[in-house]
Amino acid sequence: MELTGCNIVGFSLQDKGNTTFKAVNPRTGEELCPSFIEAPVEVIDAAVRSASVAFSGYSGQNSQNRAEFLETIAEKIELLDSTLIDR
Repeated sequence: MELTGCNIVGFSLQDKGNTTFKAVNPRTGEELCPSFIEAPVEVIDAAVRSASVAFSGYSGQNSQNRAEFLETIAEKIELLDSTLIDR
């Protein structure tokens, strides 16, 4: 997944907002690209609504399904390997 600086809300990228900021490498102090868009209130509200809908489906799952879901997420994070670590 390429970093765009947009906010992810549900399954879409949101580029609304006028304020941006950059992440900083804590070891070197170097600013990292891209610039990230600070989410305005309407994007935050949309994210909360989307999370609420997702949680209602997730919370209805049994513990086996939840465990499989979380393990899948962990596997995908591990596949990022140096892409994640280098940032």
